[in-house]
Amino acid sequence: MLLAIDPSWHWKLGAMVAEERLVRGLTQTELAAALSTQQKVISNIENGRRRIDLFELLAIERALGMVPLRLAYRVMQGVD
Repeated sequence: MLLAIDPSWHWKLGAMVAEERLVRGLTQTELAAALSTQQKVISNIENGRRRIDLFELLAIERALGMVPLRLAYRVMQGVD
């Protein structure tokens, strides 16, 4: 059985990406460069306008120096 997806998870995940990026002193442009993408993509993720798949999440966490799937865990546990 598949887990029901809470629509707010995309927004929460994006907000957490922004928070972690800012804690590390990175701009959206710098994170985008580390991921070989455009700044607009990062903006859309952070604002919850773009869903990301598992592999994108792992790449973002790696670029931020995070433990893999830490953000997904926080979203599912409701930790802000």
